[in-house]
Amino acid sequence: MKSKNIFQEVIHTLILLLAAFVWGMAFPFQSIGTRYLSGWSFLAIRSWLSVIVMLPAVLIIERGKGHTKESRKTDITAGVCGGIFLCLASGLQQIGIAYTTAAKSGFITALYVIFVPIFSLIMFRKKQPWKLWISVVLCVTGLYFLCMKDGFAGLSEGDILTFICAMLFAGQILTVSHFVKRVGAVKLTFVQFVVEAIMATVLMLIFEQPTLTGIYRAMPALLYAGIMSSAVGYSLQAIGQKGLNPAVASLAMCMESVFSVIGGIFILHEIPSAREAFGCVLMFAAIVLAELPMPVRKKGENK
Repeated sequence: MKSKNIFQEVIHTLILLLAAFVWGMAFPFQSIGTRYLSGWSFLAIRSWLSVIVMLPAVLIIERGKGHTKESRKTDITAGVCGGIFLCLASGLQQIGIAYTTAAKSGFITALYVIFVPIFSLIMFRKKQPWKLWISVVLCVTGLYFLCMKDGFAGLSEGDILTFICAMLFAGQILTVSHFVKRVGAVKLTFVQFVVEAIMATVLMLIFEQPTLTGIYRAMPALLYAGIMSSAVGYSLQAIGQKGLNPAVASLAMCMESVFSVIGGIFILHEIPSAREAFGCVLMFAAIVLAELPMPVRKKGENK
């Protein structure tokens, strides 16, 4: 039974690594898209694209299922909570990157890997095994070597916004972990994007003025971000988190930084430095350590 549980955890971790791969490949597209659209505009349009793409799948999956008043309430609660976290986190990240470097933004955003186990401990009294804390330290160290080539060189307004964004992403991860066993993964993802799309659209209309020319030029980036990064990536997140400790899940998902480097090798023909390669190795080691089974203490064994 225990070996079966370990096998299931590995499968769910691989699903989250696939999600991280999809997100990692999105960085070049997002960089191109922000040349033509501001943060909330880009987020609103990609979110509506996700809603359109996911709608047929949701209708097919949910067809014939009975829905009680209680289940509908749970669906709405889960989607609204996750959508608010997702919208604010994504928006602050997009705005913050304009005031800092992309590398520093990637590092600070991935600090959700620390916030998830800390928030789990504070909010849910969920203690984590010692190997997980070691994995978190390894992961953050790896992220530093991977992203922070020139050190911090002072904190900017963008760094503060991105730091808040990391805490909000941790909230989104914990929200998905809390609700996904009661709400279908695809449905939860869909409702999140409906909420995110509505919120981002309102903020876009208040603060920005997107043009048709800008939307047209950003369309390749919007299509990848809306279909692959959002619809596919976040559906994989919900499926993968269904049977996994949220702290372990956050370790797997922050591997998007590693996959962005790998994408640079194959797509942009960029050669990583020894420092970046060492950071990648540390992050892979953190994932492997998190998945290793803990030794079982036998009855009567000295403590």
